[in-house]
Amino acid sequence: MALVAGAGLAAQASLNSALASPLQSSYAAISCSFLCGVFSLCLVVPFSLGQKRREKSERSIHFLLWIIPGLIGAFYVSMATTIGPTLGFSMFFICVVCGQLSAGVVVDQWGLLDIPQKGVTVAKISAVAFVLAGAGLSASDEMEVSSESHGLTVLYMFLALLSGIGTAVQVVITSTLASRRGIWPHRIALLAFSTGCVVVLIIWGVTLIVDTDGRNLDFNASEPWMFGGGSLGAFYVAASISLAPKLGVALFLVCVVAGQLAMALAIDSEGLFQQSQKDIGTERIIGLVCVFMGVVVYRFLPSPSQPLVQTKSPKGISSNEVSP
Repeated sequence: MALVAGAGLAAQASLNSALASPLQSSYAAISCSFLCGVFSLCLVVPFSLGQKRREKSERSIHFLLWIIPGLIGAFYVSMATTIGPTLGFSMFFICVVCGQLSAGVVVDQWGLLDIPQKGVTVAKISAVAFVLAGAGLSASDEMEVSSESHGLTVLYMFLALLSGIGTAVQVVITSTLASRRGIWPHRIALLAFSTGCVVVLIIWGVTLIVDTDGRNLDFNASEPWMFGGGSLGAFYVAASISLAPKLGVALFLVCVVAGQLAMALAIDSEGLFQQSQKDIGTERIIGLVCVFMGVVVYRFLPSPSQPLVQTKSPKGISSNEVSP
């Protein structure tokens, strides 16, 4: 599910970019995407989806925790839609991946908010570095920075890095909301998407006041499939709330990265969602294989807080022993 959620993030960015072209407005496309995501979650919000309701925690929740996930979502989608095509989706996702995995390792090491502390070893950090190396190799054909626009490119890379860190923070906060308030993940996702939707609608409204030419939207030039990005984003948020506490934030994001890069490879090789078709070289395939190998290695490396071998003494009292 984490792999599918990551693939959905990559597809969402491409769908929003495709929708922005006929509408001739990035924030019109982003607003439509959020509205579709809110509508999708409204369809499933009355159901439990087979999940048990958690007991409410007595710990209080600061009011900022209710609105920050939506703000982060609005920022990420805005960056993916506006600077993703300019920077190049491969380069954009490399920066996002660096932010995601770095923040994920920090969260797992210290167990921020209500995320269980998984602990990080040198071997796990090495596995994350292996994933980053594979991600960089998979995008090596698009990592040339023009000297004429070097400063602007660095700014775009920094914004992409921030959006990657933001998505990791969003996972932590939404999971905390679900655990403390006993709310089903898809309902927390609806709250986050609704907040983000309000934010982007306000931004779009401001841009319409400044630029009157953006008021003439030609929806007839768009295709129905272009509006599916919001639903994919909604699935990612709901999946992150459910899976991050179980897998650990770092492992969840590592799987998301693998899904993102696999979908990005499919989009480039087949020219999906009206994106330009590109030749896939050996380096990108090797890089993707390295990413999946890093996922597997990270998954099966033991955490320092867990014993390597558990045995029971003759009296039935369990004891921990480390295998030689």
